[in-house]
Amino acid sequence: MNLIPWRLCLLLLALTVLLLGCQKATPEEEIQQTLDQMIAIIESGNKDKVLQEYAIIPPNQNISTRDFSDDKAQALLLYLKEAKRTTPIVSEDQTKLRFIVPSSRRELVFQKDDGQWKLNN
Repeated sequence: MNLIPWRLCLLLLALTVLLLGCQKATPEEEIQQTLDQMIAIIESGNKDKVLQEYAIIPPNQNISTRDFSDDKAQALLLYLKEAKRTTPIVSEDQTKLRFIVPSSRRELVFQKDDGQWKLNN
């Protein structure tokens, strides 16, 4: 008879752990992952991937990797690393994040696009 409550407790504990693991990440948690990914890509020298996968480029602007020079990539790398140490300002609808980065003249703005955070400035 003592085994039934013990097994029930184990089952409830397992379900609790499972449900906690299924919680959706907050925008702040998600952006930290994105920042880590962008930093790793820039440090590996793959600037093309940053533009293709992590930037929102308006249709009327023809920006290529040639426009994204090594100097610009290094500046962005610095800004991303600084952003990791700050708390983002999250929009009410949780689709935009802004980082105030001391070494940049402008804020870093990210927008959620197809479920992924992308740089939008």
